[in-house]
This record gives sequence, C-alpha cells and structure tokens, in this order.
Amino acid sequence: KQWYQRRVRGLNTYSGRYEHSKDYAAPESYQGQHVLIVGAHASGTDLLIDLCEHGVRADISHRKPEPKLGLPDGVVQYNEPVLFEGDLVYFKGDTKGHKFDVIIFATGYGTNLHYLDPDCL
Repeated sequence: KQWYQRRVRGLNTYSGRYEHSKDYAAPESYQGQHVLIVGAHASGTDLLIDLCEHGVRADISHRKPEPKLGLPDGVVQYNEPVLFEGDLVYFKGDTKGHKFDVIIFATGYGTNLHYLDPDCL
C-alpha cells in the first residue's frame, strides 16, 4: 500500500523527521521526544494514546472544527498543518511556527488496483 500524503507546502524541504503510521512499532523509540500525530481517526488516536500512556509528549493535528474528546490530559490539539518551513510546522489559523521532534502522519492509504482489469472495477 502507498500511504496517503496530503500536499502541504514545504514538506519536501522540512528538516525534521517524519514518517507514516505504518512505520510505528513501539512507543519506546519516541522517548524524550515531542511527537505530532497528523490525523485524528482511529489509527492516529490509537497512536497518540499509546505514546501518552508510555510517557511520550504527543500532540495531535486534525481538520475537525471541534476538539476531539477523550484524549489524554495535556494533549494539544492543532488545526491542520498548512506549511512546513525549516524545522517548524505552521497550522491553519495560527501564525506561530511550532517545533516537533517527530511527525507521524496517520493519514490513511491510497489504493492502487493497477493489476486488475478495468472491467472488474
């Protein structure tokens, strides 16, 4: 599967570390780091909770107009990212850049069915 990466200005020049949720293995590898999860559906929320339960500082970014309920205490909810510049992330409606050690994109997957006959689709 190819992971879905939203087009956000500057991501190709972002100097920080980023990965997709498919690469997440264990919260221990994020100890001592500030992690941003982009995406608040099931996988993003599960990762956030797992990280927080293991003492990792983690926040979440999503496009929902209202705050997501039931998240661990201390989690900051940001709007969607609109610009990556150097090692900073800028969010919709916020002119201040924010720094994270790791960004995990929990943004789903694209489907590629090139191997199927078009008549099957």
